[in-house]
Amino acid sequence: MSGLLESGVLPQKITWSELNGMNLKVPLNKYRLLTNRRFFKQLLWVGHKLAPAMLVILSLSMGGVWAAESIAILDLRINEAPPGASATAGYLSLENRGETDIELVEVTGTDFGKIEIHRTRIEDGVARMLRQAKVTIPATGGVEFKPGDYHLMIFRPARTFQAGEETVLEFHFSDGSTIPATASITPIRPQSAKDSGDHGGH
Repeated sequence: MSGLLESGVLPQKITWSELNGMNLKVPLNKYRLLTNRRFFKQLLWVGHKLAPAMLVILSLSMGGVWAAESIAILDLRINEAPPGASATAGYLSLENRGETDIELVEVTGTDFGKIEIHRTRIEDGVARMLRQAKVTIPATGGVEFKPGDYHLMIFRPARTFQAGEETVLEFHFSDGSTIPATASITPIRPQSAKDSGDHGGH
């Protein structure tokens, strides 16, 4: 048996009594390593199979960094709400400086009960507000949130905001990343025909 161990040719089966009775020239821990070579082959096989999944996880992780580096949030402003109003509107510009489309899926703010993405549509001469689940910002392009088009509908402010004050909103994107941005409160302005559909000109 010891000759077999020295030659590297391993038996199919071996008992503990045989091991105890042998004058081992190969350390037992080395023998165990040799007998477990099939286990290491299986381990390498599993690693090979997991490699694509690890690449996917890595790419998703890099995607989060990409959005934070490629998306610019510009001119973020919230209309000062009239006295007693429970909602107002917000506007901004989104620029995508990357090479891949990305979607804005949610906007939140600790100073507000809820924020929704809306878009104004004219149907049969009537302005209608349609809630949007997401907005796609095209690669090397942008989307403007403005009266009469996309805008943020902002509900239930935690306090009364005055023109000139600031608050922070968080923009959540389809790759899982979040970008905070500071919004300025702007004075109430007269309602125009263009934005008459944006929830009472808010």
